[in-house]
Amino acid sequence: MSTLFLRKTLRFQPKKDANGELTLPALFTERYVLESRLGAGGMGSVYRAMDRLSGEYVALKRLLVSFDDEEAELLRTAIAQEFQTLASLRHPNVISVLDYGFDASKTPFFTMTLIDDSRPIDEYAKSLPHSQRIQLFIQMLEAIVYLHQRGILHRDIKPNNVLVHNDHVILIDFGLALEYMTVQNAPEEDEEWVAPVGTLAYLAPEILQGTPPTVASDLYALGVTMFETVSGGEMPFSAKRPDQLLMQVLNQEPRLSLIEDMKLRAIIARLLAKNPNERYPDAFSVMQALYEAIDTPMAGESASTRDSFLQAASFVGREEEMTRLKAALRTLLDKNAPPPPPDPNGGHPRAFLIMGESGVGKSRLLDEFRIQALVQGATVVRGQGLEGGGLPYQLWRGVVPPLLLSVVLSDLEASTLKLIVPNIAQLIGREVANAPELTVKAQEERLAFTLENLLRRQPKPVVILLEDLHWTLESLTPLRILLNHLDTLPVMIVATVRTDERPDIPNELEQMQLVPLERLNEREVARLCSMMLSQEVGSDVIDFLHRETEGNVFFLVEIIRALAEEAGSLRNVSAVHLSRNIMTGGLQAVLQRRLAKIPQRYAEWIQLAALAGRQVDTRLMLHAFNTNERTLEHFLLTAANAAVFEFREGVYQFSHDKLRETVISSIDLNQRPALHQRIAEAIETTYPHEVELYAEKLFEHWHRANVPEKEAFYSVIISLMVVEELIEISALYENAQLLLQRALNTMQTHPNAAPYRVKALRLLGNTYERMGNLPQAMRHYQESLTLARQNEDLREQAWALIYLTQAAVADGKLEEAEHFAQTSITLCETSADLQGTAQNLHNLGVIALSQDELQPAEDFFARALHMYEAIGDRQGMANALIGLGQVYYNRSAYHDAQRTYDRALEIFVSLGGRHGIAHCFANLAWAYLAQHIYDEARNALLQGLSIAKDYDLIDLKYRLMIAALYLRVCESRYEEAAQWVGALRQYIAPDSTYYAELNTLLLGISEHLSQDALHAALAEGTALELDALIEALLHELDDQLASW
Repeated sequence: MSTLFLRKTLRFQPKKDANGELTLPALFTERYVLESRLGAGGMGSVYRAMDRLSGEYVALKRLLVSFDDEEAELLRTAIAQEFQTLASLRHPNVISVLDYGFDASKTPFFTMTLIDDSRPIDEYAKSLPHSQRIQLFIQMLEAIVYLHQRGILHRDIKPNNVLVHNDHVILIDFGLALEYMTVQNAPEEDEEWVAPVGTLAYLAPEILQGTPPTVASDLYALGVTMFETVSGGEMPFSAKRPDQLLMQVLNQEPRLSLIEDMKLRAIIARLLAKNPNERYPDAFSVMQALYEAIDTPMAGESASTRDSFLQAASFVGREEEMTRLKAALRTLLDKNAPPPPPDPNGGHPRAFLIMGESGVGKSRLLDEFRIQALVQGATVVRGQGLEGGGLPYQLWRGVVPPLLLSVVLSDLEASTLKLIVPNIAQLIGREVANAPELTVKAQEERLAFTLENLLRRQPKPVVILLEDLHWTLESLTPLRILLNHLDTLPVMIVATVRTDERPDIPNELEQMQLVPLERLNEREVARLCSMMLSQEVGSDVIDFLHRETEGNVFFLVEIIRALAEEAGSLRNVSAVHLSRNIMTGGLQAVLQRRLAKIPQRYAEWIQLAALAGRQVDTRLMLHAFNTNERTLEHFLLTAANAAVFEFREGVYQFSHDKLRETVISSIDLNQRPALHQRIAEAIETTYPHEVELYAEKLFEHWHRANVPEKEAFYSVIISLMVVEELIEISALYENAQLLLQRALNTMQTHPNAAPYRVKALRLLGNTYERMGNLPQAMRHYQESLTLARQNEDLREQAWALIYLTQAAVADGKLEEAEHFAQTSITLCETSADLQGTAQNLHNLGVIALSQDELQPAEDFFARALHMYEAIGDRQGMANALIGLGQVYYNRSAYHDAQRTYDRALEIFVSLGGRHGIAHCFANLAWAYLAQHIYDEARNALLQGLSIAKDYDLIDLKYRLMIAALYLRVCESRYEEAAQWVGALRQYIAPDSTYYAELNTLLLGISEHLSQDALHAALAEGTALELDALIEALLHELDDQLASW
């Protein structure tokens, strides 16, 4: 579909004709473009639709149903629950329901796999021999057996709903399906079930008489379908008019003489019996009869059929956990809903971290909660972290695309999101340029805040499901920022983590409520087994399974799979001899038997896929396998048919981590290095321009490939990425220096490391500047500049000069600073570095401010702020706001300064940058002191000093203590203030601005103390240690504010 067409359709809501049908083409629920009508009936219409998210074509069924106002919500919930059941079906002969929901007018719809080039079974079978027709009927019965065992009636079985493609039968159209357990439990006087539904010629006599549908009525429709297929299109009854047909169905015998094969005639005759009790008891019995009719032993369950029962077993246990999640969901959707009990650990009421071992059922809990959220009307999006594989920000690649369809993005937002949604131009219907280049940390922050704004503008509340946080690194940054702002977002977040892999994750995400998942107890094991086997299970089987699995759901499913293979089918599991031989070798051996179903020619490929990560990156595998797309697709399908892979959210991945781990454990240790090297080379070949984004994966693979030169190179890149966070967020400068020194030593012998050496020197200088060591900072900045010039790297030259500017300003060398800034801004303009240009404007503002040129300073800071906003650099915006606040402060516009500092503080808090937060509190303290708002000043001092002390931010310690000293003067505590001056003079350099401020304050203090008292206090202060002084002050402030 062309971009132009998409752009046009986006402008219009679907239009309807006089019959309520949609006028085509139409955009439907923002996600689907309806192109043509495939069919229509009394219950609705089916359309050929293009899914804008996947680019694939689907069949979309829109149900034309009306609701009584009093029962509308109840009926919509019932329909959504029915959709939930249909979406859970997994069987090779049953159409896959892909998506479901309600459109803007609350009309229900669902989408199915689109089957092109298929024909109804009666048409397809015309030219087939008798035996092949029987095989088609058996496939149809496989589907019906599966549905009935899942408690689902089709209620509209007919040839048009039984399609055949390449001898493969697929049962479609569940618009009339209903869980028959609900029907059986309906009160006899309930008129909801009295009206017959379906296609008249296929309705059983009892349905026409007002009896609720049952398994027997489905079997009657099956008999009519089989009759029509084997008789060349004839029907069991000859009447053409509905009233005549009704009478014949109720009173006459079918025309069985039209069926030549006597065995098949007997089967169909029993299916068409007037009395439902005289028909077969179930679909499985019909299948047995068909095998007997062709003198063929009944085939065992296929792996895919067996897997469909195992995957679709009803949800068991987890009632307490689900209750907590549903209570939080109600508060998301209804502001008047009663709040759930507060989390004792202080977690946010709409953020949950589900914890547990591998295989305990975390993903299944998410699956079930997703259904509940959809039923209640939330938008649900899902992402997953992947070990050793996947793309940068993998966790968010499934989350973002659905959210794009209902909002209009700015150019900057679109270009920012292009990093994780490469096909964004197709989704939004316009070309999207690359985002302005930022530092890695600033890029992470811009992405996080773009995501936040995207969520803020969604038309419906959003539930975000995030799986496997233990495999994520950079993806946690957006999550942390979202959690900081969750109070103001219409969002609920539910994530999972394997605590055995990342026990630190709960501490990193303190805002999330912890939901530990334990293994199933024996009663729950019994319930789950009954669901999977569709029958009650003996206590000996339950005892065996609980003992061997200890209630781990994954282990349980795998052992039942092994038992079924030994027994021949799931329904025979209860009869199998429960010998411990089944478990010889443990779960590992059970999984190895499943992996053995993959042909030996693919053995190396499955090993490469396992080492690369849980999700299969097909582009990467084409290079790693050195194959073509067709052969790769055959491999993927083979692995999926063996239930080793699953196709989920548009990609193939290992069905479970345990399977992948089993593959890895089976690889010969001597072969592993060569396999890791192939993966590393494939990554470098597939993603040559994204080396930094894949640095961690490349480091790991080259390390395991025993190639130290490559390993060292990527360790340097990783170190530089870590260092930026240590400096900007954690303020751990000594740790950063240690990493940088190691990286610089490594880079001395690596030929391709020159660009990274430039950056490392610049970052090293930054650590020294933050620690107040300006000479060392200037030396490293100069080395970085010299090397950047040798490399002819304009951008790095510009950034070295930017930092030289800042160091020169701090050192009071303003003329030199201005020269650096002007040179840098020229380089930035030449290299189109917008972030660098903005930073230079900010630095020029600082220089003008230092010279008390307030209007030029305001102009520079305003221009910098505008440019930072344009490129989405949040930290730059906060720094520019601080500069503007300082301009207002120097003009004595203290309230304006305070408001501007508050804006900067809000940004720094959301980013988590400790240095920036402490800096803002220091500025706020001075702004409040200037307005004589002392309690607010005390609060700012408490907050700022706490951070400065914890992270040893020397410069800010001095600034905040001088503010606290001024507060002492305001409180007329002159002797104590003089002691502080004596203490601080020992630490602050005599040629610094802070020392000058101390002397100014000392002059004011001297007016209130005698010369003897002043000198005595100053002398006493020399015995005070700065950190002890800060600690005592923090306790005092805390006590004062407790009664505020």
